[in-house]
Amino acid sequence: MKKVHLILLVLFLSILSGCVASPAVVNINGDKIDGSEFAYYLNYELASYEKPEELTKEDIDKIKETALDTAVNNTIVLQKCEEYGIELSDEEEDEIKALREEFITDLGGSAKYLEFLEESALNDRVYKKTQKQGYYHEKLMAYLTENTDQPESIGFTDETLRKFFSENYVKIKYIYMSSLTEDGEPLSDEEYDEQLNLARIVAEGSKEPDKDFDLLIEKYNDDYRMRVYPEGLVYSEHELENEEVFYHALEMEENEIAGPYASSDGFYILKRYPVDAGYFDNHHDEILNEAVDMKYEMLLETWRANAIVKVSDVYNDIDASNYKTYIK
Repeated sequence: MKKVHLILLVLFLSILSGCVASPAVVNINGDKIDGSEFAYYLNYELASYEKPEELTKEDIDKIKETALDTAVNNTIVLQKCEEYGIELSDEEEDEIKALREEFITDLGGSAKYLEFLEESALNDRVYKKTQKQGYYHEKLMAYLTENTDQPESIGFTDETLRKFFSENYVKIKYIYMSSLTEDGEPLSDEEYDEQLNLARIVAEGSKEPDKDFDLLIEKYNDDYRMRVYPEGLVYSEHELENEEVFYHALEMEENEIAGPYASSDGFYILKRYPVDAGYFDNHHDEILNEAVDMKYEMLLETWRANAIVKVSDVYNDIDASNYKTYIK
């Protein structure tokens, strides 16, 4: 019986580790990502599509590029950790191991774990690597934040943080005029043109020296947020990048009024204000986290731009129909 158990154990371990080496897909500064690992990244991107089999070659190429970017980013982080001598502690290694064992138990045992790996386009080696990746990201960020003497430091002093705040935060008040009916349907063409014309008249009138913008908000605004936040909304530059209309505030001077700007459901007239002096102290930690994250993202972009990335023929051949065959 002991011999049988030993054979089964060896078989299980051989399945986890893979008997045949998976071919290299990409080389990043000398470190290779093989087909097993790239298959995981590709599968993660494909999971957001209901029918991946219907994707065009152009679609697949774009998805592969996104998967490649993730692989490159993660590899560069590991390389930077090695450069700075950042390693996982014994306690962290034990924690990762214990979490994996707990996960296998929760799934129902080794056989269920193997099913999970297959469904997730993983093998055990890549699974373990992905579990460590988050630790390395956090440790690298912490190291570069705390060691302000490093050329690549992303840490801030009070002075540099205040400078970042003054350059990257804006305060906005606005008048929103809806282009929808009470039932949420688009206005007729004639009604839309009338609303647009009114928005233009209000915008021009709001720029007159004797006009009170707050009173105009009270009279014309159709958006509840200006009633909830009458003092205005404060955004970081990073947050405004994802806003449909408010990003225009980045082009405006303080106390300038601009618009109307058309959106999918109405028109916006914006006014940019100086951020209140007390905002920095009241939101210090939030601003610091935003600043560190932005600086880290910029650093990642620099590392990625300077990286030597070479894809193999396997990268050109791999697609949504065959990527799981590269999992070894």
